[in-house]
Amino acid sequence: MKHELALDGEAIELYRKLKPQIDLLETQRKHVLNELFFYIPVISGVTVIVTHKLLSLSLTITGICFVTVIALIYFWKTLGYTKKFKEQIVAEIFKTLAPGSYYLPEQYVSQSLFTTSDLYSNFNRYGGEDFASGKIHNIDFEFSELCVKYVSGSGKNKTTKIVFNGLFWTFSLPRTLGQRTLILNDVAESTLGSLVGRFIQKKLRPGYELVQVESAEFEKKFVVYSNDQIKSRYLLNPIVMEDLCEFRKKYRESIDVSLQDDKLFIGVKTNKNYFEPRIWNKVVSYQDIQEICDILKLAKDIINSLDIKSKLKVL
Repeated sequence: MKHELALDGEAIELYRKLKPQIDLLETQRKHVLNELFFYIPVISGVTVIVTHKLLSLSLTITGICFVTVIALIYFWKTLGYTKKFKEQIVAEIFKTLAPGSYYLPEQYVSQSLFTTSDLYSNFNRYGGEDFASGKIHNIDFEFSELCVKYVSGSGKNKTTKIVFNGLFWTFSLPRTLGQRTLILNDVAESTLGSLVGRFIQKKLRPGYELVQVESAEFEKKFVVYSNDQIKSRYLLNPIVMEDLCEFRKKYRESIDVSLQDDKLFIGVKTNKNYFEPRIWNKVVSYQDIQEICDILKLAKDIINSLDIKSKLKVL
């Protein structure tokens, strides 16, 4: 029987639990949308008339005023709706999936933890939101959405490279496992082929050895590095490898995993903002809940694969 990434029943149960709050927010969303359709054209029209016709400002200045007014109207009308969504939906998701957890929408995982993961480097802008902290299987976790960039130059020569944008998890294990292992989204081999890609892979991570795995499907999607070939096998459980492949196939998101002694990190690169309410579409769908459940299920399976209680004694 094929191993399934997530328990659909868990997502269904959570969605049903949140349905009353979702329905109330859906009503509010439609009300906010109607107000936006009224306020934006009226106030924007007045802005254009005042700035361009009466004050004789240039089209460039008028355009800047126009965009600014639209942004202010949007923020003004959606502020309360967003606040209720965070309090009634997002906080409840974490409390249900990780009982005892707490949620701080304006905080984020510390930069020091992000750096410790050794997953991503070369950045000079770091920020995020939607911080949550609690326990999964009695393992402490921290989570947030992060946006990490490298910005260089200024003015017209300013360039911005996105280093990481997405969901970032960190788990504090009860003891060190004595290994540093990375499971990364494979770009080199999938782009350049196995021969050239494998050569480049060996040069990409100084201080780590390239680890070969027996799963051909897994090797097409991921590359593994470790400072200990033997101990890294504990992390490369067949269920974990299948979970990672299924997650990539199901959501087409880039996912990376790092085990650094007593810390486990999971980074999911995505342009989707999971914890902001939609205005132009349904506030939250069953698919949204399912995807969050799948990520947590993946984290639980990785922790289980380490079998911490029995294996710590022999590592």
